[in-house]
Amino acid sequence: MPSSYGVNFNDVRHNADTYVPFQLDGTDITGGVFRMSLQNRQRIVVKTFTIGDGIEVVDALTGKFAFSLPHTAASLLPVGVYLHDLLYESPAGKVDRIWRGSMTVRAGITAP
Repeated sequence: MPSSYGVNFNDVRHNADTYVPFQLDGTDITGGVFRMSLQNRQRIVVKTFTIGDGIEVVDALTGKFAFSLPHTAASLLPVGVYLHDLLYESPAGKVDRIWRGSMTVRAGITAP
């Protein structure tokens, strides 16, 4: 499992879906659990993503998964910069931080 990556989502828009695929090379993620929380500048967690709610397992055997934030969910977040990290818990209970970074949420111009 990697030590930790820096991942920044620099252009999340209120009026557009965000979908970003990832792969943990050489890692079978079958039966594992992902959790990612967004924290605002006041250090308050404003949203937590899990499998089925923002995190999608694409191919567990090859370690492929994706982060997904539909515009309907993005529009509920106030415009601003958030901090986040993604944790992966294996079926054996080992917890690894996969990444940490920031997310910049912006208003869109055209309504969807």
